[in-house]
Amino acid sequence: MRKFRLRIGYLPFPESLYRVLMVPENITLDSLGYAILLAFEARCNKLYSYRFGKRKVVSRIDYPLAKSLDESYELDSECSLCSFGLEEGMTFSFFYGRGGDIQFQVLVESAEEAEGDEKIHILSGKGAGIIEENRHILDYYFENEGEDYLYSPLVGRKVKREDYFGFDFSHYDAKAGEKRLDEHIEDVRRNYREATPMLPCI
Repeated sequence: MRKFRLRIGYLPFPESLYRVLMVPENITLDSLGYAILLAFEARCNKLYSYRFGKRKVVSRIDYPLAKSLDESYELDSECSLCSFGLEEGMTFSFFYGRGGDIQFQVLVESAEEAEGDEKIHILSGKGAGIIEENRHILDYYFENEGEDYLYSPLVGRKVKREDYFGFDFSHYDAKAGEKRLDEHIEDVRRNYREATPMLPCI
């Protein structure tokens, strides 16, 4: 079986906040979406979608809302990743939130035959997870991460960079991230499927 090594970078700061996942070629877009969100510590409670070139693909659970926002969305999320003709060096986009307000660029670092299980593995990463309701704070940090002192909205003044918002913005524990993924992916899958009536994948 082929496996894809994917580097998922948060935009517009893909070098400051990213995760590297190893996934089997037969993973569905839905399962990949859940894995990406869990790897970035998201709450997993918003619409998500993909863009492969000009093709916009959305979860069948979120299809009615997405279609009402943009007629060009396709309903393909139960298709496997390998059906999009991905090869090493290719990129696609992953969006989270209504209107795709949080965006990630996904780079296929490798696509090769590999033995082993068919699990999703988090290989490495950098940076704290998504601050969903306060993403402007995360962006502010990355825009000014070279500064020694940054303004903290929690305390109303500038604080040392390492104390900013109580997060370690450089370190990421891939093993802990994968454990969280394993523990919660079925709950996330169930929550998404229970959120709206199921629709057939056409």
